[in-house]
Amino acid sequence: MRNLAFATHPQEMDVAIRRAKTRLGLLGQEPCAKPKEAKERKWPIPEPVQVAMLKAMHPEMEGTRIKRLLRDGRMRLPQKKYHLEEVRRAAILSFAEYMGRIGKTPTEIGDDDFCRNGLGWLVNRYGSSFKALKSVGLLSEKDRHAHRFKKKPWTFSNRENRIKELREVQKKLGGEPRERRTRDFKEPFPKVYDMVINYYHGSVFEAYFDAGLVSEKDEEYMRARNKPGK
Repeated sequence: MRNLAFATHPQEMDVAIRRAKTRLGLLGQEPCAKPKEAKERKWPIPEPVQVAMLKAMHPEMEGTRIKRLLRDGRMRLPQKKYHLEEVRRAAILSFAEYMGRIGKTPTEIGDDDFCRNGLGWLVNRYGSSFKALKSVGLLSEKDRHAHRFKKKPWTFSNRENRIKELREVQKKLGGEPRERRTRDFKEPFPKVYDMVINYYHGSVFEAYFDAGLVSEKDEEYMRARNKPGK
């Protein structure tokens, strides 16, 4: 600090201050750079698929805990583990299940579906969506032609399609058909829920009666169970 004390000229003062800062290790230090924000993926991987992949990486952890950590931003998918067979398998199976909820069967899932859901790397890895789905047993060689020349997805405007879907959904849900409520479809089968609203006036009785799952004697009981607020 001696040079600083005896400096009289402004230029000498500036030089003395720079020397003092150098000795104290203050010169050249820059403010801490702001951490780089993670780039948002253009096509993010659906949450159920992320959870399944992380579960494959951490089998000792519960799915509910993984989901909570994922939503809180305390857990991320490390790309360096994408090559693991169990991770790829979990991604494909969970993605097929995810697409099934919106009415797409494995034969209807194409390369573009994988890419639009952040899973284009699986198509690159296997060469095609068909090969990826085949690797986990969801498709076989006999499905190649059907997968390549996918038909346009059928709609619920066809009564036979509605009946078929209602029977399949009831089989998956289990239990007595007369105990079913419209809201039971909302989370696991949103497409069927919308179908009941649009084609059966929101009445699960009318839908199930049309599908032959219940009879007229169940009408009063089912309509009472499905009143708003119940």
